[in-house]
Amino acid sequence: MEWLTRGGWMMYPILLCSVVALGVVLERFYVIFIRYAQFSQEQFDKLQDLVKKGDIKSAKEMLKQQSSAQKSIYLAMLNQQDEGSQNKAAELEGNSILFRLKERLSILSTIGSVTPLMGLLGTVFGMIDVFSKLAQMQGAANPGMLADGIWQALLTTAAGMTIAIPVVLFYHFFNRHIENIIHQLQTTANILADQLSNIRSAKNAKNTATIDKNRDSK
Repeated sequence: MEWLTRGGWMMYPILLCSVVALGVVLERFYVIFIRYAQFSQEQFDKLQDLVKKGDIKSAKEMLKQQSSAQKSIYLAMLNQQDEGSQNKAAELEGNSILFRLKERLSILSTIGSVTPLMGLLGTVFGMIDVFSKLAQMQGAANPGMLADGIWQALLTTAAGMTIAIPVVLFYHFFNRHIENIIHQLQTTANILADQLSNIRSAKNAKNTATIDKNRDSK
């Protein structure tokens, strides 16, 4: 607490930034790793089996019980009857998921960029104050007094960098994990789209064969 007061008024906005950053980090951990946890391979294999069997109803029921990021995309695809609508629905849901995953990450980016500058600004103000007092004393100040003023001024720079470094690391950590989620989404959505396309093709072929058979019987 002594360092906070001795560092000057700029320490308070830096402290506020650290509190905001901590809140965002905790909230993003919950959203990315718990609320939108990745679909396991076992779950996706089970979904594939249901789709291959043509049991779309059971596949939808299974998805409704999940909380993964992929859930809404798979449901959107299963709810469409034709390939064009399916692709459009998947794209819209994918953009929505990406937005929710990246929401508030810009706050971390801003804090990581601004807090070192705030610390530097606090140091500049501190140095101005030190040399202003030194000028008023007309050279009567001793080196110890000068050093004491300088280290107090440097406290804000240290505080700004101490906050910025972990914030930037968390920002890139979250972004990297989101990229992995999006990659998995694209891969599995393409696999599911191919399966649904094969089912539609088989259904159309069966309908065509039935029509031809009925026509021949006449």
